[in-house]
Amino acid sequence: MQSYKDSERPRVDDDAGVLKEIPCCESTRRIIIVSPLPAVVLPLVMQLMVRCYDVLIFHQENDPILETIPSDLLIIDHSKEVSVERMKIPSSRTVLLLVGDEEQLLKSSNDQTGLVWPCPISEALEKIEQMAILSSKK
Repeated sequence: MQSYKDSERPRVDDDAGVLKEIPCCESTRRIIIVSPLPAVVLPLVMQLMVRCYDVLIFHQENDPILETIPSDLLIIDHSKEVSVERMKIPSSRTVLLLVGDEEQLLKSSNDQTGLVWPCPISEALEKIEQMAILSSKK
């Protein structure tokens, strides 16, 4: 585990903008996020990193390296209408689809879990934590 002098300890803003110290991560889970507009999910990425997730971000679903990187959860952002080639998702992967509205959520595939985005960060984190834990037990 990495150690810091008191003056060097990592700090992060909480939801109220107050700086607080964060502990060093003893273990991590890996999450891959694919979003054609990564700035849309940036608040989520920041909160995941604070909670000891390694977060990898890709712009394109058809990036061939995605198939080679193991992860606890794959998050695919379909919340914005952007013309992209859709990824063929292996059934072995745990996937969370971020969708733009309830109608899109109903249209999403039954074998994947969906979440309307944007939503409260706490709601997204709860869903992601549940899915990452279930994935690691497979």
